[in-house]
Amino acid sequence: MRVKTTPQYTYYRTNPEGEQDYTPPPPPRKEQQQQHGAFPPCNPPPPPGTIPLLLPHLQTSAPITSFNPYSPLLSSVVYHSTTGSGGTITTEHQHQHQQHSSSTGLTPRAAKLSILSVDTPPVHPFNQVQQSPVISYPGGGGEGSGRGGLPSSLTIPVVPPPPPPPRPPPPCTTTRATTGKTALFHSSHLLTSYERQEICEYDEVYFVGRPSTRKILGHSGSAPDLRNHGYDDDRGDYKVVIGDHIAYRYEVKGVLGRGSFGSVLHCIDHENGQHVAVKLIRNRRRFQKQAQIEAQILQILQREDSNDEAYIVRAYHTFSFRSHLCITFELLHINLYDYLKEIDFKPQTTAFIRHVAEQVLKALNTLHRLDIIHADLKPENILQQGPHSSYVKVIDFGSSCFTDKRLFTYIQSRFYRSPEVILGKRYETAIDIWSLGCVLAELATGHPIFPGEDEGEQMACIMEVLGCPPSSLLSSAPRASVFFDVDDAYAPLPIKSNSSGGSNSARNSRVQRPGGKTLEQFLKGASTDKQFVDFLKQCLVWNPEHRITASEALQHPFITGCSAGHGTDPSVSPLESGWQSSSSSGSRRFHI
Repeated sequence: MRVKTTPQYTYYRTNPEGEQDYTPPPPPRKEQQQQHGAFPPCNPPPPPGTIPLLLPHLQTSAPITSFNPYSPLLSSVVYHSTTGSGGTITTEHQHQHQQHSSSTGLTPRAAKLSILSVDTPPVHPFNQVQQSPVISYPGGGGEGSGRGGLPSSLTIPVVPPPPPPPRPPPPCTTTRATTGKTALFHSSHLLTSYERQEICEYDEVYFVGRPSTRKILGHSGSAPDLRNHGYDDDRGDYKVVIGDHIAYRYEVKGVLGRGSFGSVLHCIDHENGQHVAVKLIRNRRRFQKQAQIEAQILQILQREDSNDEAYIVRAYHTFSFRSHLCITFELLHINLYDYLKEIDFKPQTTAFIRHVAEQVLKALNTLHRLDIIHADLKPENILQQGPHSSYVKVIDFGSSCFTDKRLFTYIQSRFYRSPEVILGKRYETAIDIWSLGCVLAELATGHPIFPGEDEGEQMACIMEVLGCPPSSLLSSAPRASVFFDVDDAYAPLPIKSNSSGGSNSARNSRVQRPGGKTLEQFLKGASTDKQFVDFLKQCLVWNPEHRITASEALQHPFITGCSAGHGTDPSVSPLESGWQSSSSSGSRRFHI
């Protein structure tokens, strides 16, 4: 039997003498093709049971029709169709033999098509491979076709599916800067009515917000119940919306922290694709004024530390957006407090403390050389530079000032507040050294050394370790009478605690006597390094004039590691090994 194929159909025919021959029929007329669909024209038309074999998992250049039911040699044909994903579909074409005498020798038969098995393994949508299906059936004559034989297989070319439609462009309206009017023309559907007027004032637009972002509908009017056109809350903080823009350049990814000054956001700078931290100052006059001083200080520090060697956070850009002063910084990693929290406030090694102290002292030395007071040094403001970095940086200059331009008397966080600030005296750069001593003592033990719940208890905690302050210090202190009896040789007054019990009730009920314990007793064997204890004693001094300076502290034996047994291995950083566990837990970033 000869098998010939046309672009659409395959026909089989047998004469009465047993000779298998094939004669292609004339091409179907158009009306017959419309009447019988995909079937070739025949007389009589094929029985209802003869249907084309259309495999749903294959896309072929032409439909696969059933074998001609007039052939007496075919009683059962099994199709094993290989899908593009490697699976198989097995079907069986059965014929019912009937005797028919005709000059043509054709014997019509009823055909039956049944699905025997379907094997289609799951395929990942991004790993599909199109293959040509191979249809095989029993009784084939091996290679080719011989007398009385049938072809063993037939390969049907597969037309690959059309490629998926291209993904829409990212929501960022532009990859390069464009003018506000141009962005309005192309991205008007992503803007609110307020933004359509606002965007025209910008010469450079990089980002207008994600399409799915539910933006705040700003109002151009000046209604009394609207605060800053609806963009501020009652406190003057900006209403942050994730996915929205800041100044049509920064995309808001999350909130890193909030404070009395405002909030710090994790953003993407669409000008260069860099992740940054954006500090949004509250829309209040005194905070705006302090933020202007912070921006001025940061500008001086960036100019002084152009090589980024002073362990001070880098500031990039200062701008105003919707009545809020904004400052962009480099995005740093975890801070010291969160690191201690992750390890359950376990004491740190002396090498770890030395490594942190040296870097913070270099930052303070740069500040103090420029007559700048940080005024808020604490574990939350000392951040790791990266998830696998062994270096830290000092951040948050929101309370900073110049030594000759002090704005506030109430500064520093309570646990790290120096005695001269508590007593209302004039303060200098020495208050940062006091704070550093408190931070290092906390790293050595895992908890604050002076954990007062108010200023009265804070003073009592300091006196418990250092004893009573000298009379020379109290005689010129404006607030000495708040804590001491000036008529009784500055005897400490009873503590009026504001505590209402809770976890600190036992500590509040304990009488804190001046000089009740030494610094060595506080450390409780957490650090037996005598040079470290001596370093802390020179940082935690009542009189700021007798306190060690940053430049002197950098030469202290504890920092230089001059004595035997205090050298550090340069190949393994103690800070990197100490932060190994916390850095591997994720890529969380903090900039508060």
